[in-house]
Amino acid sequence: MKNKILILVISFLLLACVMEVKYTLSDPKDAVILNEFQGNFMSEIDSAEVEIKLQESKKMYDLYFKNDKDSIVEHHKAFLSLINDIYFLNFSTINRLKPDESKELYQFYKVYNIDKQNIKLLPVSDSLFKDKEFQSEKEFRDYFKSNLDNTALFKNEKENLIQLKKID
Repeated sequence: MKNKILILVISFLLLACVMEVKYTLSDPKDAVILNEFQGNFMSEIDSAEVEIKLQESKKMYDLYFKNDKDSIVEHHKAFLSLINDIYFLNFSTINRLKPDESKELYQFYKVYNIDKQNIKLLPVSDSLFKDKEFQSEKEFRDYFKSNLDNTALFKNEKENLIQLKKID
């Protein structure tokens, strides 16, 4: 089971070509809340468990990756942005259990599908952003929004789709 947790964390955090930047897609104070985006979930790929808890006062989510003994092995913060009627998860790469191990960057996942029993997330590819430098958060956000229809933003959908099924 430890390997399954490692696989889930790697697929969620280090998926090939996932964009990591210091900016977010929207201001966290403008985050949206989806009640369906919380609970205990199992990854359909490797049966690893992820618990998602909402901090309503902050409009933030805590994401806990658990091992087979229900112990938390990773803790991350995230929030949801709504851009042109599409939900995106702004996922902080800092493991809150070991906050001094790296600087905070963000990865983005399109909330591809969500209902009471399932969440499907599609990572945002870095292909449009590899050689691009941004001087401000506004410049980054404007560039991202202007490329929402670009197919390079979401590569290899079938291979990279993260499917979580509710278990509680």
